[in-house]
Amino acid sequence: MSSIPWYVTAFRADYVDRYAHRNEAEAKANTRALVEWLPLRRTDSILDLACGAGRYLVALHQAGFTRLVGLDLSTDLLDRARNRLRELGISDVQLIHGDMRKIGLAGRFDTVLSLFSSFGYFADDPTNAAVIRQMAGALRTGGTVVIDTMNPPRVQATLVADEQFSEGDQHVHITRRITPERRVEKHVVLSRAGVRCDEFFESVRMYDGEEMTVMLEAAGFEDIRFAGALDGRVHSLASPRLVVAATKGSHA
Repeated sequence: MSSIPWYVTAFRADYVDRYAHRNEAEAKANTRALVEWLPLRRTDSILDLACGAGRYLVALHQAGFTRLVGLDLSTDLLDRARNRLRELGISDVQLIHGDMRKIGLAGRFDTVLSLFSSFGYFADDPTNAAVIRQMAGALRTGGTVVIDTMNPPRVQATLVADEQFSEGDQHVHITRRITPERRVEKHVVLSRAGVRCDEFFESVRMYDGEEMTVMLEAAGFEDIRFAGALDGRVHSLASPRLVVAATKGSHA
């Protein structure tokens, strides 16, 4: 694999096409569920961390939230977000090119959202824990962080190690594995007429509830709650997701 970190090269303009089923309709449904679960106010200032092409920013804006900021490392995806917002006539959403390890924006937000397994990108646990401290720094006291990530027991039970299929004239070969460090690694090879034409790689660290609690408490969060999806359903080993919500304490 390349010495360049996977998250620098993976999120190109075509990333959205690879996850076409993760669309604005899904984001709208998840946003409705999230708003019902948490006491989010339409006047809240919200940061969508690793906002990608902006599908949650669109859904939040259409749900009546207007104090929105999206931050992402990928200029390709930020361009797609900017174009989509322009298409919809949305001009009051701020997009920032930045790294989640250096958010800054101290005390600016009521809510920080980390959605669709955007946590756990980095190669070591201290760096991932540092991202949670950055989230705390961006929140006002009493603000809420929401981290939507993989549910390790569910992933371990359902992981498809090898998958192949065709899309038009393109053959797709996907291999997946869970490393001893509990990273879910995904390698996708695209080929046409038997000739490899593209590939990409993803590697995301899974954390369980206990590990998340340790990192959140160390960053000054309290009132830590777990759910099995963004609708706040009770979490179990079989839940589709591990969603964590926590409040920034006064000593953070």
